[in-house]
Amino acid sequence: MSSEKLIIISSEDKDNDSSTSNSDFVVNLKEKYYTQNVLKTLVKEATVPNVFPNIRGSDYGTSSNNLIRFFESGVPKAALLPEGQYIISAITASPPDPWDFVAQLNIVINAELSTANIEVTYNELTGRLEFESTAGPDVTFLTKEDGSTISDVLGLTNNLFVPFGLGAPLPADGTVQLSGYQNVYLHSKEIADTNAIDGDFGLISVVEPISLADSEFNS
Repeated sequence: MSSEKLIIISSEDKDNDSSTSNSDFVVNLKEKYYTQNVLKTLVKEATVPNVFPNIRGSDYGTSSNNLIRFFESGVPKAALLPEGQYIISAITASPPDPWDFVAQLNIVINAELSTANIEVTYNELTGRLEFESTAGPDVTFLTKEDGSTISDVLGLTNNLFVPFGLGAPLPADGTVQLSGYQNVYLHSKEIADTNAIDGDFGLISVVEPISLADSEFNS
């Protein structure tokens, strides 16, 4: 007669000598009685906290998206937006809210410019960022193909040339994307029967995709 045993594990159970993080670890089960003569292993339920910020730094590998690259009159420049969970805010605070996306963009971009000044605003009607040069020289914002990992978030699918003296802001090609991860993947070398490609690790064994679309950050 067959029997079913339920084993609950969490990141707290990880083997210290085999773990790299709370989302990538190995557990050696201590319940020897439960793991004898196993015919089949199933995942009945997985709970994943949504702790992945929408602006991510280098720890996220190929999923990092906080680097802004641009040219100031042909001179290459770069700025990093601090990692965190950002919102679009129309409220002007003093000092600026550290998670106000537009305010922090203005701060980090202009901190790297020598003589130019860029004003970034958010158009609530179109959902797009708009860029205006209020002091010369000209500035060109680059896309991901040229190393600007934040371009998808900004809505830039093409390099955006912002000339000084135009007298009007220029919109990004697309809308701002601050939704963050829409899903994560539960994977296991031992029990998965499907595969997927991960940009950092290559082929991975996927058990199940887990949707985060309806889960707020830190829930």
